[in-house]
Order: sequence, then structure tokens, then C-alpha cells
Amino acid sequence: MSLRYNILPEHRLVYIRLAGQDSFDDLSSRLLAIPRQDDRFKMGMNTILDGSDAIPVDQPMAEKPEYSAFVDKVTDTEEYPEQRKLAIITGDKLSFGLARMRGAPLQGSLLEPGVFNSLRDALQWLKLPGEVDLEIASMPLLEIDTLP
Repeated sequence: MSLRYNILPEHRLVYIRLAGQDSFDDLSSRLLAIPRQDDRFKMGMNTILDGSDAIPVDQPMAEKPEYSAFVDKVTDTEEYPEQRKLAIITGDKLSFGLARMRGAPLQGSLLEPGVFNSLRDALQWLKLPGEVDLEIASMPLLEIDTLP
């Protein structure tokens, strides 16, 4: 799976684009690498996880111990003590339903999940101006290995 991202510090936003299919273990380790490796990341930033070009992982992640450990990590109030939002964009109805199910364990934590069909809907939910979609469309996306 391709995982590319960039950070918009002025909007306190991490934008991540996924494409293809990969194992959950590889995906989760790359997601957790962004805050550790990119100095522009600040606590409390919201995240857009754009999976509109991703292929759903066949195995139900909620049944995997690795998924539970990942949820525990991203909801750890000592490591991530600020309220933030995770907007997930999906490309089809199946992915939408799977994303909602996988977001259920986050309910009641400081990481509030939302699942959307479009970038515009995600930006609205995050209360960001509509022109942020133009910034996202025009900015270069980075691989984990090519951090600034």
C-alpha cells in the first residue's frame, strides 16, 4: 500500500492518502511513525485519512490483537492528551461500513472518528474552510522515508 502524507500546520491538520492494499501491521507502523519522525507534527492535530483509493483489508481488524494494541496506543491519554478528530474518507459503500465498524472502539476516547464519502464533507466536519481542499490538491505528498 502506498501511504503518502503532508502536514498543514496552519490548519493543525495531518493529511494522509492511502492507495492499494497492505497488511494492517505495516500500515499501523507507518501511521505511528509520522508523529515521531516529522517535527511539524504537534499534539492535538486533527487527521484526514483519505482511503478513497485504498482496497479494504479482507481480515476483520477488530478481531486482531494488533488492532486492539493500535487502538490502545492512539487513545493513550498520556501519549496523546488532547482532544482531536480523525476524518476517514472512503471510496465505496463497503469501505464506508468497514471504517465505521473499525472506528467504533475509538468512541468515548480523545480521538473522535468520523467517516465520510468526500474530502469536502470531512473538511466541513473538521470546521476547516473549503479552500483547504485546494491546498491539499496542490501540495506535495511525502513518503514516510522522505520526511522533510
